[in-house]
Amino acid sequence: MLNLKTAATLKKTDSLQYIFRYEDSYFNDSNCLAISLSLSRVRQEYPSEVLFPFFFGLLSEGINKQTQCRLLRID
Repeated sequence: MLNLKTAATLKKTDSLQYIFRYEDSYFNDSNCLAISLSLSRVRQEYPSEVLFPFFFGLLSEGINKQTQCRLLRID
């Protein structure tokens, strides 16, 4: 049986900054792994002026990418 758990949230603030934050329950569970090497579980919150590179690989390509970028306001 697959046990799904929300790992984190990704927000874009009004000041156009991205904030990645591990959920408390995920961060405090030693059995949960980091989602990437660049977003390790050493810190619970990561701010950035640009979208984290990890998430670029999750976006679509071609016309779907253009649509996603326009809707999500991602350069």
